[in-house]
Amino acid sequence: PICGWPDFHAPTVDALGEIAWDAQRFLARDARNVAVFHCKAGRARTCTAVTALRLRTGECADVDAAVADF
Repeated sequence: PICGWPDFHAPTVDALGEIAWDAQRFLARDARNVAVFHCKAGRARTCTAVTALRLRTGECADVDAAVADF
């Protein structure tokens, strides 16, 4: 995977942090920017990456709130 991890494996903390940091920097560059997350298998990796971003940006205070939309 280019910016992720293989199916049925947990990401490293470093990889997950890097994905969230990259997305946050991209979104901060221009209010018109949109981050899109997609995984081939469905939703587990997408949910993990989006949850990390939501926690990093402070959009959600805890994991339960960050995954509530999934």
